[in-house]
Amino acid sequence: MHVDLVTKSEFAAMIGVSQGRISQYITEGKLSSGELDGVGRSAKIKVSAALAALKIRLDASQMAGNGLGTKLSAYRPSNFVEAETSRGDSDSLDLRFKQAKLQEQEARNRKVAEEEKVRAGLYMLADDAKSEMSKLASQILQSVDGGLSEIATAIAAKYKLPSRDVVHMVRSLFREQRQKFADRLIADGNELPHTLVDNEADLS
Repeated sequence: MHVDLVTKSEFAAMIGVSQGRISQYITEGKLSSGELDGVGRSAKIKVSAALAALKIRLDASQMAGNGLGTKLSAYRPSNFVEAETSRGDSDSLDLRFKQAKLQEQEARNRKVAEEEKVRAGLYMLADDAKSEMSKLASQILQSVDGGLSEIATAIAAKYKLPSRDVVHMVRSLFREQRQKFADRLIADGNELPHTLVDNEADLS
């Protein structure tokens, strides 16, 4: 027969964490009096109740990060399975409701974090970035194109050449170089990944 009452160290071994982490769960309220038998250092863990509580209360990112979510799901003592079945539909609905509320809160937290990064200038819409870059490129090209006439006129005057012919030649050469540069940028852009890792997320 499976014993549902174990020490903190035994429960820690069951779910693959340290005994210190179990004490941390108790301090943070992730394991409350309903999941404990006794108080203080001598308190023992009610396995079935503790597993159910941790499934609901543990932060999803923490569970994904250290694999604890898998361990909690995998460790299912026989009396815990029976207790789950006997609780009926009302408790099952309550569990799903709490899990849904947790997911909803996590989604809100992610949205708030993203909005804070937008306000800090770390993020901007891709369409806005493309628009600003297009405007900048257009202004640069217009500035260079306007300067070509002055350059060509200066060359024509120095070497006593027809100004119109020199302007035409300079602009033609510039367009050829501009097209080569554009083709190279397109090729480089096609090799870039569609999405980039947000390293800033690791710092938040």
